[in-house]
Amino acid sequence: MVYIKDLYRDNPFYTVDDVMEILSVSRSTAYRIIANLQRKLPGAKYALSPGEIPKDYFDKQLYAYSRKGQEDDKGN
Repeated sequence: MVYIKDLYRDNPFYTVDDVMEILSVSRSTAYRIIANLQRKLPGAKYALSPGEIPKDYFDKQLYAYSRKGQEDDKGN
């Protein structure tokens, strides 16, 4: 038996629920974060719904932000 959730395991997008869990933020904040990232998304090669963001782009942006914060803490 195949479950629908198994069909979407390799989805290349994070949903608003994923962002809520990753960042520990409210639903409205997650939508705001996604909307801001979608506006900055280079190339716009995706047709995106309001509540999804490509995983690779989100991860790169999150990593860049966390790295910048670490450098600022060190005085760089």
